[in-house]
Amino acid sequence: MTETFGKRPPRSETTKLVPFTDFTPPTQCIIDLYYAVPKKERRRTTLASAMEFNINPGWLLCQRSSPEFNECLQYKMKSIMTTKLQTHAAERKGKGSMRSRIFRLSSRTSHHTFVEMMALMWNALNHRITVEVQVQHHRKWKSQGAEKFTKLFNECLHLRPDVMLKAMPPNCGIVVDPQTDNESVVCWVIAPPYMDKSGEAFPPNNASQKLYERREKAIAKMKELEAARSEAKLNEAFPPLEDVWKERKRKMDLRQKYEERLYRNLPLTS
Repeated sequence: MTETFGKRPPRSETTKLVPFTDFTPPTQCIIDLYYAVPKKERRRTTLASAMEFNINPGWLLCQRSSPEFNECLQYKMKSIMTTKLQTHAAERKGKGSMRSRIFRLSSRTSHHTFVEMMALMWNALNHRITVEVQVQHHRKWKSQGAEKFTKLFNECLHLRPDVMLKAMPPNCGIVVDPQTDNESVVCWVIAPPYMDKSGEAFPPNNASQKLYERREKAIAKMKELEAARSEAKLNEAFPPLEDVWKERKRKMDLRQKYEERLYRNLPLTS
C-alpha cells in the first residue's frame, strides 16, 4: 500500500497488493452490545443492526475492557468526545490536503489506545487530512495467508473498515478499498468529504481503479525489465553467431596489420 496517499509508492510495494474482500456480512455477525447505564444491561443483536441504530459519527463500537465469559463477542458504545476536536477546516472548499496520516492497529491494540487513535483519526479528517489505516498481524501470525485476516476481522469487528467509517465525520469515504499483501497487513484509505463552491459536502470519489491501473503498469514494466535482463545474460553467455564472426574478423585484421608492420621493419636481403 502507499505509505502516503499523496506520493507514489515503490514499484515493488504496488505489485504485492491484492484486493481483500473476505469480510463476513454484518447480518451474520452476532454480538452482545452493553449499554453504559446500567453496565450489565446488554442486548444481543447483529452488527448490521448496531451499524444502523447505534454507530454514528462520534460514537465508536469498542470491545469491553473486561469481557465476561460468553459465546458472543462483547462490545459497548464509546464517545470520541468530538466537541474538543471541532475546527473550521472542514468548511474549506475542495478535496482537502494531499498529506496523509497512517494509523496502525492490530488485535493486540488495547481498548484505551484504540479510542485515542480513533479520536486522532477523527481530528485528522476534520482537518481535511487523508488517513491510511493499516491492520497488522501479530509477529507470530505473519506469512500465514489471508485466512488469518478473515479470522482477525471476525474476532475484532471494531477493526472492520465499514464499522470504523460509520464513526467518522459525516460524508467521509473510503477512497482506496481494502488491500492486502497476504502476509502481514490489510490497509485502506479514508478521505475527508469534497466541498464544492457553495459549501455543500459530498463523499469523495473512490480511487481504487487508479491504484489497480498503476499496479498493472508496474507489473508490465517489471516483466519488461526482467525479460531485458534475461536476454542480456543470455547474450553474454551465448553471443549470436554474427557477433562471433565479427569478433573473429576483427582479430584477424589486427593480426594482419601487426604482421605488415613487422615485415616493413625488417632489413632487405639480396
